[in-house]
Amino acid sequence: MPDTTYSVLPAELDLAFVKGDEFGMTLTVENTNLTGYSFDSRVYALTSVNAGGGLGGGISVAAGNTVVAFTVTPVTVTAGIVNVSLSEVQTDQLSATGKYRWWFRTITPGNVTRTILSGDVTSRAP
Repeated sequence: MPDTTYSVLPAELDLAFVKGDEFGMTLTVENTNLTGYSFDSRVYALTSVNAGGGLGGGISVAAGNTVVAFTVTPVTVTAGIVNVSLSEVQTDQLSATGKYRWWFRTITPGNVTRTILSGDVTSRAP
């Protein structure tokens, strides 16, 4: 019998940019009319947590506080197209040695939240 999986995990998209530069990208949520939707997109810090200590214990990584929130601007919502951006001031807030992740979420008019994309964020010095 074949293994089957029904997954609603987000697609992975890692982001990398120069600290202090403006960053923007256009996203298309395929086959989705985003009329009436709202959006949430953030960069958050990863924090290390001791997940056991002692022998056999280890360090795990958990989501920390939001560092910056993306500006999400509808482009053509009927075709599922939005622009996601960070200002120069926002990217400057990200340490070149920090560990970060991000997400892009849609919230339907009926308040159903879906994380569409997530990934690692790298901010480097110029």
